Amino acid sequence: MSKLSLRQLAQLREHQAESHWLASGKITRSTPSNVGELLAFTADNSWQGLIKLRDWFHHVAPDLAALSPQAYSSEQLQALFAATPRPLELTMKELSYQKLQVDGLIEAQQLPQRPMLCLATPSGEVWLRKLPDVDFSPPPTTEKRQLSALPLPLTFEIGTSQLSLKLLRKLAVGDVLLITNKTQRVSTQGTNIGRYQLNKLPEQQGNSIMIEKNQDDQEQYQEQYQEPGYEEIDDDDDDNAVVQEQQNPKKYGAPSDNEKTSLSSCANIPIKLTFVLHQQTITFEKLEEMYNQGQVITCQPEAEKHIDIKANGKLIARGELVHLDETKDKLGVVLTELHHPAS
Repeated sequence: MSKLSLRQLAQLREHQAESHWLASGKITRSTPSNVGELLAFTADNSWQGLIKLRDWFHHVAPDLAALSPQAYSSEQLQALFAATPRPLELTMKELSYQKLQVDGLIEAQQLPQRPMLCLATPSGEVWLRKLPDVDFSPPPTTEKRQLSALPLPLTFEIGTSQLSLKLLRKLAVGDVLLITNKTQRVSTQGTNIGRYQLNKLPEQQGNSIMIEKNQDDQEQYQEQYQEPGYEEIDDDDDDNAVVQEQQNPKKYGAPSDNEKTSLSSCANIPIKLTFVLHQQTITFEKLEEMYNQGQVITCQPEAEKHIDIKANGKLIARGELVHLDETKDKLGVVLTELHHPAS
């Protein structure tokens, strides 16, 4: 970022203050000349200013100032400034003050390199060294910004599982991945926004999807941050035969006590698998209509035969959603395509 020409926050606030006061023609930018003594002061421990001390004296006491310059020392003029109840008359409400505290004389080389904000007052010019702690931003507009057309990418998730890297490497077309945690949730950019209902449409028309808004924030929190522990079949277990062909495919998703308790190698680290039914980009306006009016969207025909399987968010396979038993309680995906995750 060092190559970018960025302004400091103080410079940005100066610009905002300048724009704010320029509207009333009360401010300019300049640098005090080297002629004359420069007196620094602080207003109520807030904003800070700078004046030419003898110019100020000339404005507030012209008769006395007309005498010889040697008639009054700098110390006497500083004491006069400090003792005067209202040494400066300022019309900007942002620069109102109760008391000005003298900070002493400063040298020209101590001034900023850039021109300073300068106010013309009845008591002479006042340069601002530090702005008051007020907001100079333009007032907010009352007109509502139209953002309803912003795109919103939606992911319709069937469920999740977890699988070790070791078994993930062994996947082949025809294998079956078990869905251990059925969720039926809708997310955008990784944030869950609700659940969905899938309704069958007439033949060749696909399926309709209706979104239900999350009613329980705690439920949403648990869904996002409390995933179940990973489970997978031990591929050496005789009770779960491992066969490449679809007649007796490998099934991944059930637990092995050895692999659940041993994560000593990278091969046993669990990978989160997400099973995605449908992805579509809609607008915020469309989402509101789906929430409030029950409107639906249509997913592609035979979407159940084109399930995306993502490992830690990266597409690794596609397959067909199937029931694994007669009760239709268990779901799995038969792999039809394998993909190398993009880097």
